[in-house]
Amino acid sequence: MVVTFLQNRILNMTEEFRRGTFTQRCSQLSFGVLCLFLLECSITGGGRYWEVGPVSVRILLGGLAAVLALPELFRHLGAYLKKPSIWLTLIFVAWLAFCAWLGIRSNNRMDVLITDVKGFMWLFLIPVFVAVVRSRDRLRTLLSWVLAGAVIQAALILAVNAAVVLSDNPEPLCRWLTAHSIGLVDIVSNKLVRVFFKSSPYMIVGCVVVLFRQARAPKLRWRYVLAVALLFNALLLSYTRSLYGALGLTALISIVAVLVLCPEGRRRTLAFLLAAVVCFGVLVTVQEFALEGSYLSFAVSRTIGQEVPTSWASQLRGRIRGDISDDKPNDAEMDRQRSYIEVTEKSDQFRQETQDGLKDCIRRSPIIGCGLGAAAASRDSGVDEYFYLDMLARTGIVGLVLYMLPFGYVVLWCLRRRSLLRECPEGAAVVCGLCTFWVVTWFNPWMNAVLGIAWYAVTLSVPQALEEQNA
Repeated sequence: MVVTFLQNRILNMTEEFRRGTFTQRCSQLSFGVLCLFLLECSITGGGRYWEVGPVSVRILLGGLAAVLALPELFRHLGAYLKKPSIWLTLIFVAWLAFCAWLGIRSNNRMDVLITDVKGFMWLFLIPVFVAVVRSRDRLRTLLSWVLAGAVIQAALILAVNAAVVLSDNPEPLCRWLTAHSIGLVDIVSNKLVRVFFKSSPYMIVGCVVVLFRQARAPKLRWRYVLAVALLFNALLLSYTRSLYGALGLTALISIVAVLVLCPEGRRRTLAFLLAAVVCFGVLVTVQEFALEGSYLSFAVSRTIGQEVPTSWASQLRGRIRGDISDDKPNDAEMDRQRSYIEVTEKSDQFRQETQDGLKDCIRRSPIIGCGLGAAAASRDSGVDEYFYLDMLARTGIVGLVLYMLPFGYVVLWCLRRRSLLRECPEGAAVVCGLCTFWVVTWFNPWMNAVLGIAWYAVTLSVPQALEEQNA
């Protein structure tokens, strides 16, 4: 069935491409490249696994998509410039240019200024997505690629966790993942490994996409249940508090949106959520039995900063083996876990120093900021985790508001056009997915880098996709 569907899909796309004009063909090709671009973003983190000088696969895909979108943009330039998502973005870019000039005038650090500019260079994706993602079918196809990438990422995280725990020499794998900016692997103890991929927010986006699709499905689909359980398990192994918080808040917003937009699927949605939680519990239990780690208890310990009892799976494992002492990790294991939690606490103290430095900068110029290149004294690299404080320090209140205005426009559009969202709930899934990035970017700089900006661009394409299809 799947093969037949793919064959028919390819044949339809081929026929559409053959009959299309030059502009339409370029638009189709650009859309295909954008699908590959988002797939790559949702798996490979920083995207530096293959580079030729400063050029990576991600830069090649993004640049090619932009070039192929130019005929569409130029043909309807006047119409696109009237779209709020475009002209609001252009206003923000103009403000960034002013802040760059202000940073140069203030003798801010040039290396930090260049880094700031490089991060926001990906804003060019916004007009590309708005021009190319111009139908509901394309929006749904795009989300399918993102969901596939999220599931692949989750599978890779589980595989890396197992490989590191079972391997006698996991250091080469850990170094490779870090060196290519894919993620971070911290060996907490012999049985506990923290696996954090930079593309992790896309796993939460994948959960949201599955939730909205299940709400419109005629029955409970177990492949969706298994996918969410897999994504939950991978997110658990990140041991990242910002991801846990983003998952909780995004889940709450998404569930409310689903219940409002898809009232006919409320029972299926609740059954799906219950089945996903149960399946997640079973998967984690099996994993704890197989790899002899207390994942849930350590996740709670790192989140609250206090030791908690080992999980029931670990206790049950000890009783089954007839070794009551296996109810608890040995002293060496506990010492390593305590040390890791202490390191987390020291990191929090260092982060507080960074916050204090950024707040001092904000107080000097709260309205327009201190210009690009401004940095906290505690950070030698000038790069910090606090996006909102960072934006306020460098671009002021004006810059932060201008950056968030396009998102505000899309939210208001969604509230006014609920009927279109009921016809295509995937549009609401995209907006809810961006909430994930707004939350996690408080502690990690996603919204001034390619991973966050790419999803911002997808979000701003929602009105275009839904309105044109409706017409």
